[in-house]
Amino acid sequence: METEASIAVDFRRLRYFVTVVEAGQITKAAELLHMAQPPLSQQLKQLEAELGVALFHRVKKRLELTPAGETLYRHAKRLLAEIDEIAISVRETEAGLRGTLSFGFAKTLFAWVAPVLRQFHALHPNVRFLLREGDTYVLTEMVKRREIEFALIRLPFEDGALDVRALPDEPYVLVAPASWKVPKRLSFRFLEDRPLVLLHRLSGRGQFELVVGECRRHGFEPKIVAESPDVHVLLALVEEEIGATVIPFGAAVRFKPNNATVATFDDAHIAAKAAIVWDPERYRSKAAVRFIELLEERFGAL
Repeated sequence: METEASIAVDFRRLRYFVTVVEAGQITKAAELLHMAQPPLSQQLKQLEAELGVALFHRVKKRLELTPAGETLYRHAKRLLAEIDEIAISVRETEAGLRGTLSFGFAKTLFAWVAPVLRQFHALHPNVRFLLREGDTYVLTEMVKRREIEFALIRLPFEDGALDVRALPDEPYVLVAPASWKVPKRLSFRFLEDRPLVLLHRLSGRGQFELVVGECRRHGFEPKIVAESPDVHVLLALVEEEIGATVIPFGAAVRFKPNNATVATFDDAHIAAKAAIVWDPERYRSKAAVRFIELLEERFGAL
């Protein structure tokens, strides 16, 4: 019994340690943990004594990790995440789908996500959603930090640490101010000398480079007047007649402003590619597995 008690205390101290690291100071961590500062400080001292190393340097009012502390933090985060996942797995053995399903998606993929969310909620009303939105870089970092179980992202993406399952391609379409009187079908060269507002990732290559490359393939340099990682921002600029944008078909249909026109390209050689990514070393909850299954059923074999 003493061994079991000591293991429980060790895990608790690890959680205290991780909270202090992420809060940056003991006072703030104590507030987050709903405990007084002196007992928390004592727990950290006991953890250092057990390990025989110093875990922190004091820099003014903040705590900074020693090399030993950085090593412990990295392993403690993974260990505590695995413990939480074991608890979820055990509970799911006896219970139906319930709890929280956490995942992220690129905003241009919300047209895919929304109907599956509705279907999933109707089938499993006891599951609560924790949704995160961002570009590919933001979402994949969240998956790696285990803040979300999986993410629907836009390709390209290259990182061997995550598993990738491709989704069907979507065509790119033009969304232009209605005042431009754009035909429903047109050549990509229509964009020459016209102001464009384009999606651009916070980090890495993505849709921006694809569209620019397609313009150059058709023999012209695009006239880019604005770029943003947020499709809503771009469509607001279209609504203000600042320029036109080239975005995936699903996003255009879902978010198109009232005074805008959607047109398809007759001769575009690019397509919007997407994928689901997750950490292969992490336990995927039944809710996550079921949600991905519903995506497969709705949009074909992935």
